[in-house]
Amino acid sequence: MAALDFPNSPTLNQQYAAPNGVTYQWDGTAWIVSGSAAVQLWTASGTTLLPTDPTKTVSAPGDPQGNAVLVGATTPKMRLYHSTTIAQSTIAENAGINASGNWVSDDTSKPAWLMQMNANTDNFYVQHNVASSGNLTWPVMLGLDNTGKLSLPNLAASSSDALVVTAVGQAAKPHFGPLGPVGWALRSNAPVGPGNPSLDDTTRPNWSIQVDNNDQFAAYRAPATAGAPAYTKPFYVNGADGKTYCTLGNSQINAPMLIPGAAWRTSAGTASRAAAATNISSTALTQILASNPITTSGGLVIICVNLDGRFYPVQTGVQFLVVEIQRSGTNIFDWITEYEIPAGSFNHAFGVGGLCPVLEKPAAGTYTYTVLVRMSTTSQIYRTGSYSSSTIAIYEFA
Repeated sequence: MAALDFPNSPTLNQQYAAPNGVTYQWDGTAWIVSGSAAVQLWTASGTTLLPTDPTKTVSAPGDPQGNAVLVGATTPKMRLYHSTTIAQSTIAENAGINASGNWVSDDTSKPAWLMQMNANTDNFYVQHNVASSGNLTWPVMLGLDNTGKLSLPNLAASSSDALVVTAVGQAAKPHFGPLGPVGWALRSNAPVGPGNPSLDDTTRPNWSIQVDNNDQFAAYRAPATAGAPAYTKPFYVNGADGKTYCTLGNSQINAPMLIPGAAWRTSAGTASRAAAATNISSTALTQILASNPITTSGGLVIICVNLDGRFYPVQTGVQFLVVEIQRSGTNIFDWITEYEIPAGSFNHAFGVGGLCPVLEKPAAGTYTYTVLVRMSTTSQIYRTGSYSSSTIAIYEFA
């Protein structure tokens, strides 16, 4: 059956013989059934038109293109469609299907939007077309499938926001989006792109967690600014070598930062030590331990020294023992111990044991580490252990 096509701008009592066999008459407000079976199907209530029998539903099969409802007094119209062949309904703004079956715009100077529910493919889509005088192609802007998976398949290829969360009264907004050509970013106070956008709230810093194009998972920070944000990278995991890099507070590392059981890349042990029970009384540096050569890659190195010796101050008053660690002749650490010997007190001996671990990060290269001692006066004595148990061990962390 053909769709009902009521005349535009009807006059009072004008009749319309519909293809369904019913004759309708315009009563000045609505089309009513005319003739012997005259029944008023609709009733005007103020500005609202109501069905006379509220228990009835309105059935609108639609025209040959599936157009069932047309709404709007402006050139762009809203349409409710249902496919004539498959289980698919559509709500469209500023677009309709022409006699050739193509989507075209009502107003070619404006964009068009479409919302589609498709029971054949079991998907929900939001689609958009830029202003166009040709046939519309409807790129999908948002898709939702029957597993609850949400997709945004037509974002710009370059860096851009995909999701922005706005809280009432809050200028700073979380932004999430892709980084072209590969990667993503989650930012606390700035758009993902394009370019280097300004901060949402210029009085607050911005943090960004992202997977970069260069195979890194990184944390970035930009301080509060009204200009272009200047980002630093205090932390990242590098995919190429599997290592984690970070900026240490005050450029220092402390014991809690060293994870028990951490692996090392390479190590070296003791190569030589001073003979057992050797007395050293020189005020010049005298070597007592040396490591085997170690080839490092630029990572963090820890030097562990254990001494088995004794220090004899001999003199009274304040006396000093200096223990120095060198890397291939370069001083990297001095351990200075102060001893105060009371007047009239003689023959004191002090044990000299393990040093606290020493940490450094030398440039990649091959090095030998040595331990040296010196006295403050030649009357003092450092005596090496009787059992040659002093050791040095070097480790570079992986």
